[in-house]
Amino acid sequence: MHYRQLAADSIHKAQDATTEEMQAGHLSMAAGWHALALELEQSCDSETPPGDSAGEPLPVSDRTAG
Repeated sequence: MHYRQLAADSIHKAQDATTEEMQAGHLSMAAGWHALALELEQSCDSETPPGDSAGEPLPVSDRTAG
């Protein structure tokens, strides 16, 4: 399951919560899942595969036999 889906599920649970404390807890969880989704997206966007930067070849140990 993806973080965004977990955030959406938490929001739905917050809407059905019977107490303000439960609602706040679910909304807090939704915010946490959303933050994790953003963090993951940013880390994936900023990562460059080895050997891609500046045209550098992969080290011999990272090459696959083929």
